[in-house]
Amino acid sequence: MSLSRTTFLSTAVVVLAVVAPFSGIASTASTTAFAAELGSPEAVESLQTLSHEAPRETPPNRTPLAIDGAIVYAETVDQVARVARALGRFEQLGLELPAVEVWYFADYAGCADPRNPSRQRPGYLEIGADKYTIFMCGVEFTLLHELAHVWDHSQLTDGERDLFMAKRDLDNWGGVEWSRCGGEHLADVLAWGIQNGNVRPSRTMPNDDASLHEAFVLATGAQPLR
Repeated sequence: MSLSRTTFLSTAVVVLAVVAPFSGIASTASTTAFAAELGSPEAVESLQTLSHEAPRETPPNRTPLAIDGAIVYAETVDQVARVARALGRFEQLGLELPAVEVWYFADYAGCADPRNPSRQRPGYLEIGADKYTIFMCGVEFTLLHELAHVWDHSQLTDGERDLFMAKRDLDNWGGVEWSRCGGEHLADVLAWGIQNGNVRPSRTMPNDDASLHEAFVLATGAQPLR
């Protein structure tokens, strides 16, 4: 049974406390550090999304927590809280997400490209035949960006994508450089409008408030939460 956001945190504390001595799970990060992290320019400059056909090995000894349709494998309670908050903001806007698996890491090595371990990212999404898996090492904006890719892949039609690209003066949804990729524009626009902080996309233009607001409403039919 999935946990609601009102009850998951106390359960997570118990689960992580029990598992930590046996699995080497990191200690809980402070909420102060997490709050400071939300505005990190790393989220603006380092966002990347990779898609891999081959399955990626995941670390053992993680206890899964079911939260609102997502299965979360976390190292800390704060990481679980970030996922729950992000899912809650999508739900608040009525943006339906399919079941997704989230692996959260404190170290960027956990988000290394399995085909090139030196290529480490703050987060990326793997899309399987019947499964969405997010590997997260970054801040809230990154998580929302990856969840936006899941929403796009599972909910938008080609016609809706074409309308969005026309508004942003783009020609391709994927397979091109980041700044000209409709899918990356969509993910940045959604993350901008759903975030709890004030991170502004820097590689998908235009990125002024009016343009981002217009694109967000066009894509979702809802007003931004910011």
